[in-house]
Amino acid sequence: MPNKYKKYALKKDARVGEIVKTYGVEFVNNPEHKPHMHNQNRPYLIIHREESGKFLALKLSSKIRGYMSEFKIFPSKYSENQILTKTSVADMRYITELEPQDITENGFILDENDL
Repeated sequence: MPNKYKKYALKKDARVGEIVKTYGVEFVNNPEHKPHMHNQNRPYLIIHREESGKFLALKLSSKIRGYMSEFKIFPSKYSENQILTKTSVADMRYITELEPQDITENGFILDENDL
């Protein structure tokens, strides 16, 4: 269930390569996907900022399934990390479109090697 008070939310800014925490959102390239009500706050990796102000992002998960399109992120490398606690995987199969109002908390920026 997306944030129903989105129009009243503060707009947060994010940079490419930053890990952010968001409300539940829908996939752009999978319209059949419906967000689960129990998965509201979730980390995402920002990969692109559009001219309209929206962000394209990859969903992060700590459940490693072994797909070839998964990219591992090790949070122990980043000292100011408060969003990721376990080794997480960015799933490259689904791209998510985020509004600036969807972002609830800014995290850390990946270094050049990880990005």
